[in-house]
Amino acid sequence: MESKKTLTLSGDKLLSEAMKEALKTGVKNFSLLGAKTSNDETLLNLDTTNIEGFTPHIVATSQLEAGFYDENGILTYTLDLAKLSGDFDTSDKERYIYYINLLDNDNNVLITFPTSRVLLSQNIGGIFTIKFPISGTKNEVVFKRDEYIVRTEFESLKAKVLENENLLNATILEVNNKINQINTTIATLVTTLKLQSLIDNRVGELAYFAAKEVPKGYYLVGTLVKKAKYAKLYAKVQGLSNVTESDDNFMINNFTYVKGTNSTSDVLQTQTQALPNIRGKAWSGSGNISVNSSFFGGETSANTEGVFFATNNFQSTNRGAGSFNAQTNNHQLNIDASRASNIYKDNSGVELQAFKLLTCIFADPS
Repeated sequence: MESKKTLTLSGDKLLSEAMKEALKTGVKNFSLLGAKTSNDETLLNLDTTNIEGFTPHIVATSQLEAGFYDENGILTYTLDLAKLSGDFDTSDKERYIYYINLLDNDNNVLITFPTSRVLLSQNIGGIFTIKFPISGTKNEVVFKRDEYIVRTEFESLKAKVLENENLLNATILEVNNKINQINTTIATLVTTLKLQSLIDNRVGELAYFAAKEVPKGYYLVGTLVKKAKYAKLYAKVQGLSNVTESDDNFMINNFTYVKGTNSTSDVLQTQTQALPNIRGKAWSGSGNISVNSSFFGGETSANTEGVFFATNNFQSTNRGAGSFNAQTNNHQLNIDASRASNIYKDNSGVELQAFKLLTCIFADPS
């Protein structure tokens, strides 16, 4: 079995500065003052200022186990009672301990303080822990008996390992957070670059809108705009046909219809769309005739085809393919384009019915 006892000497006034310094660096050994009974009158009335009177009562001496500053920075010494030498090793092997002396290297008494008369036996070890009101660096070892690690060193190393482990875990967590932030930033950047690439590819895109306002990113075709503001669009259309420009401005001229092309050299070129050719003929029964000759020169009959048709006395008779009798006067040869192609109608123009939309071009202001 083993017992432990902690003795604390409190109050700075009990220790002089010289004593504090000696206790910090000069303590290496200790001695125990004891007796066979717990009520020894001599020890109960011992004059602790008379060091010479200690000698008859010394039952054991030994080297301190270790000296260190604890987790609170308090100077602490440990005494291992299992490693004693002296009177305690002879006789009946039991003593009551009344006092502990801390000794320097020459076994001179530095300080003496009482215990609670602990009974030590041959089969019982024990450890005394003594603390002084002297501050120092936490877990610093000032003395140890053996080369083996002492408990305070173990606790100190353990604390450092835990501290380093916590620091490492915190560092790993911080690094992981940084990696996640970097990955998020990269993903955002990639997305932004992709979106910007899509936007850049759309510059020059033509669109029609049924809206009261021009949508964001577009402007009306035929509008004079700044080169600096629409630099991306200007870089694409610079030098093309139907682009009017000055020192600071440029304009893509307005147009009515759009036609696709598979050649980049045709971009913004204008093209006039031709109408279908109008053809027709008239002829007599014996062959073709011209409008200003035999047809009106007394030919008795004629045929028509295509856009031509004839009337007698301004009365519509045969229209399109057919024939008519030309023996009477006031014959008339007419042209009607709708007879040749169904794109022509009996109205004032050939344009089909349509509704108007805003003609805009995507520019993405710089």
